[in-house]
Amino acid sequence: MNTPNSFQQTLSMRNRDDIYSGAEELSSNSNSPSSGVDGRTSPCGSTSTTAESSRANVTSVPAACLACRGRHLKCDGVNPCSRCLSSGSECVYVASRRGYKGPRRNSAQKHGQKHGISSSRTRTRSGEGSVSAKSVRSASMSSSSFLSPKMADSIYNSAVSTPLLDPELVVSNSMENNMSYFGPYDTPDTSNDMFNLFATQQHEHNIIHSPTPNLPGRCIDSFYNYFYAAHPFVLPKETLLMMSQESSVAPVLAVMRWIGSLHIPECPHRGRFFQKAHQLIYEPRRRKDGFLVQALLLLLIGLDGQGQQEQARQILFGVERIATEIGLNTREFATIHGRGMPMMEESWRRTWWELFVVEGLIAGVHRSTDFQLFDVTSDVALPCEEHEYFSGGIPEPIHLQDINEDGLSDMSPKFSSFTYRIQSARNLGKLLRIPPVSGPDDENLSYIETLLTNWQWAVFYIPNSGDDLRQLLRLNIGALSRMSLVWSAAERERSSVKGMAQGIYHVKKKHRSMPEFWIGITQEEAMDRIAADDSVIQEFETVQVMPHIMGQWVDDGTKQWTSGLGDFTTMGANKTDDADSGMDSEQRPVAEKHLLNTAIKNFTWRNVTVTVKDRDTKQPKAIVDDVQGIVEAGEICALMGPSGCGKTTLLNVLARRPTNASNVESEVHANGKHLSLAQFREISCFVEQEDALIGSLTVRETLEFSSRLATTRQVFSLSKTERKIRIDNLLDSFGLMEQANTLIGTPIRKGISGGQKRRVGVASQLITSPKLLFLDEPTSGLDSTASFEVVKYLREVARRNNLIVICSIHQPSTSTFNLFDKLLLLSGGKMQYFGPVNGVTDYYAEIGSPMPQYVNPAEHLLDLVNIDFAPNRDQASQNLETLQAAWQNSQQASEVVTAIKTAESAGGDWSVDTVEKKPSMLSLTLTLFHRSFIKSYRDVVAYGIRIAMYLGLAIMMGTVWLRLTPDQESIQPFINAIFFGSAFMSFMAVAYVPAFIEDRLQYVKEHQNGLYGAAELIVSNFFIGVPYLFLISALFSVISYWLSNFQPTVKAFFTWVLWLFLDLLAAESLVVFMTSLFPSFVISLALVAFANGLWMSVGGFMVPPTILNVFYKYVFHYWDYQKYVFQGMMVNEFAHRVYSCGDGCHCMYQSALADQCKIDGQAVLDQYGYSDSHFGRDVGIMLSIIAGYRLASWLALVLRR
Repeated sequence: MNTPNSFQQTLSMRNRDDIYSGAEELSSNSNSPSSGVDGRTSPCGSTSTTAESSRANVTSVPAACLACRGRHLKCDGVNPCSRCLSSGSECVYVASRRGYKGPRRNSAQKHGQKHGISSSRTRTRSGEGSVSAKSVRSASMSSSSFLSPKMADSIYNSAVSTPLLDPELVVSNSMENNMSYFGPYDTPDTSNDMFNLFATQQHEHNIIHSPTPNLPGRCIDSFYNYFYAAHPFVLPKETLLMMSQESSVAPVLAVMRWIGSLHIPECPHRGRFFQKAHQLIYEPRRRKDGFLVQALLLLLIGLDGQGQQEQARQILFGVERIATEIGLNTREFATIHGRGMPMMEESWRRTWWELFVVEGLIAGVHRSTDFQLFDVTSDVALPCEEHEYFSGGIPEPIHLQDINEDGLSDMSPKFSSFTYRIQSARNLGKLLRIPPVSGPDDENLSYIETLLTNWQWAVFYIPNSGDDLRQLLRLNIGALSRMSLVWSAAERERSSVKGMAQGIYHVKKKHRSMPEFWIGITQEEAMDRIAADDSVIQEFETVQVMPHIMGQWVDDGTKQWTSGLGDFTTMGANKTDDADSGMDSEQRPVAEKHLLNTAIKNFTWRNVTVTVKDRDTKQPKAIVDDVQGIVEAGEICALMGPSGCGKTTLLNVLARRPTNASNVESEVHANGKHLSLAQFREISCFVEQEDALIGSLTVRETLEFSSRLATTRQVFSLSKTERKIRIDNLLDSFGLMEQANTLIGTPIRKGISGGQKRRVGVASQLITSPKLLFLDEPTSGLDSTASFEVVKYLREVARRNNLIVICSIHQPSTSTFNLFDKLLLLSGGKMQYFGPVNGVTDYYAEIGSPMPQYVNPAEHLLDLVNIDFAPNRDQASQNLETLQAAWQNSQQASEVVTAIKTAESAGGDWSVDTVEKKPSMLSLTLTLFHRSFIKSYRDVVAYGIRIAMYLGLAIMMGTVWLRLTPDQESIQPFINAIFFGSAFMSFMAVAYVPAFIEDRLQYVKEHQNGLYGAAELIVSNFFIGVPYLFLISALFSVISYWLSNFQPTVKAFFTWVLWLFLDLLAAESLVVFMTSLFPSFVISLALVAFANGLWMSVGGFMVPPTILNVFYKYVFHYWDYQKYVFQGMMVNEFAHRVYSCGDGCHCMYQSALADQCKIDGQAVLDQYGYSDSHFGRDVGIMLSIIAGYRLASWLALVLRR
């Protein structure tokens, strides 16, 4: 027992390399090794003298133990198991999940086949072999400016959550609480000294004893010790450090130091390491190359492991774009950039596949991406085994086509361990691409079962310890809980998983009776492991299967199938998102089934031709000429072409929206049938290029009101709880949960970003349960990152809910372009290509216009079909006609026609009862009133600024006409004050123009999508203005009326308020009418100002009605609302008031009171021809004028398209 076995003897041959590259020279206090209380050196220091003296020179031992693997799963080859320690048996490397079973009978060995490695093979490269590293917690990414350097120390300079020197804490608390493939970093067992395997270097003949490294060097050691085995894609340490002086390698080394520092307890300068890595990666002149991809990939994994999932996710989007732009997904990249070194070529291949697997893990576990790399064409060869990579003996690579499409069989382990991970990620990608299941007879169910029957698809790496195995079993429990929603084989597979777990459990239980099993394990640790094993078995009882959460028939008279597959999110043990959202599994399908498209299977169009009159020749000109296409459910199609090619016109025709064309011919069908406009609006919605959103609403409120305005009774009848659930699902699906309570944004108050606004616009349309979604250039005005996010979310929604999405797009980036399923390329209104995006390269190669490598395919296609800037227009036009003729005569064009005819002949049944499912006018009006009320008190432009303006006007009026006295000298000032108060109050109503323009834009969008009509808008707008206008009238009057000393009676005061209130109502109704007629700010403002100027001129103040020109008197004067306001206020002031003639008794107005040196106010009214007996009539006329303006506004909205 005390004799050193082969594992312990191997250590005597290991010494540290003396090559370390440190970008920063840090404090010398960090250079000494850390030692534990028992004298053992920490992973960052040198091995102890005692350990060195006890080692003997033996050959290297590979990474996994065949003798132990079938009986228990503790041994990983680096930390030897108790059986190996006691027996001293040799270990044979095995990388398959169930152990090496040798070649098949009667079959020749294939190149690249895995073998058990003889113990005589010696490694010659640093970092060779597989170290048992806990899977590092799942990754996601950040833009170049996601974290300022000042934040780095506070966020990343904290201690590692798991104490690295405590061998009992194998799994941290954070790992138990948040299950993920990229779990917290491994905690080494310092009792066996094998944690220094990668930090110690051995050459075949010479042993080099290197000095203790400085802190950057220790971090590099730590990286290779604890992180590298889980992600072995960068070059082995010795090779990489030889290239450390190259500037392109600097970002990789900087990130490696930061990641390594995370494994050093209380490591100083952790934040500085991160700052340096961030600085080097995002240098303005940093070249995009493979090393930058490696650095970003390491950074995102490290960030995710530190709980910065959102930042990691953003980086992921960026690194994928860079990888595809530089051609890392091509076979040639490794050859061109491998410098003639097989090891470097292998590193590039591993980098691509590591990026592929990492995104697969993030898509399957975190559900924060759509696994876009799954759809990227790649011919990169598969990685070899780790020991071949580390040794430099790289075999001839094999490729994906060598893999049996049915999966990897454990009986023929001819592929590397890395390939198992790749194939598992590919299976996951296939699963995520399956449209939601519509019923128990859905043909996709059998395909899902094929992918899931081998439950081990979730095992992305080989478990090397009992803790790893427990982790994977729990992940499979979570996977089963999610997948059994629609999987008919869930019960059988649950038994299979449980049976395997029980088998492992019983073997482990049997081993517990063996004394040697407990060697080196404390009693406390033993009890913890027993409890952990027992809990795994108990967890299998929580897996539910049909019919509990699998999906169920809802007997509502229509036998509707509900499914929860769309809710597949993060796999975890026991805890699901349902618990987080406060609903059980039976509540979720009720809220999600409305989004699922089970009615429309395909959308076709053919013979689409749009003609306009040519401005020069005055002859008909086709701007869209004989265009056709088909989009299936779950697909997203891009309409692309140069400016002016007819994209938007075609999109408007497909969406059944009005165009300015003189003639439109089209055959547009859904499920092979032509739909009426009402039916089409019931199943479709359109998102404008500049989508109208109310800036004073939050993101959640925008979706809430869209839900309440939805036309279908299914949505309208949702309870508050169900509506909230549905809105939360949309917010989560579009990545807007963190911005749920943030304002959209106004010119005064900053809100969400442009890309987020586009997502909100799409989400607000999806709340209405459309089956067809049209978008006009959703990425216009956005940068490449925001554009990618918008299209990515569109694709996710289309796939998850089986929707049909068609959008025009101008010039997408490579990564954005690859997100689309189909492409319709236009030029001059004619088709140049229609078909799968991944087939466009082959098509143009067939017709003699191959696409160059390392070029954005979208840019190349646009350059190919754009003749506007060609130096030789005639030649360019001829080439374009050749391309167009090639398409018309191509096999692809014939296939499109055949597919359209097949879809139209197959048809499909669907029905929508438009009348039954429309909310009442009262319900819509109340909803609009509620929304306008929120807008009115949040948006200072609507009423806040106006209230302040009118208060200022009141103070000015009250102080200019301050305390007028009731004598004849004040009669004219009183008249002037009355005119000023009435005329300028109405004139300043132009301030309402911008607020109503926003309401009108919102109305146009929602009306064209069938939500409500003009009547609801006009009525709700009127009633929301009533309380604010009355408040303005009262505040203005309280200040100005008493300061100016108008007739001091209560009745007179409230009569003044009434006339002022009617004045404002009429003025605002005029604004609504003009803006409805001309929805342009400048035009509306000019027309409203002109109209008010006219009313002021003919209202009776400038020229008394008794002498007013006959034309103006009978054409304008009698329906001038300011005339009645001025007349009413004059009567209110003068009808019952007496004024003094002053000294000398020279009265300016003749009245019956002249002998008393007084003037009766009626004498003043007689000068204008006014009488106090027409109060009721005048109020009625004012109300009629207000109603007339509103009716005219309704008519303008109805008649304008």
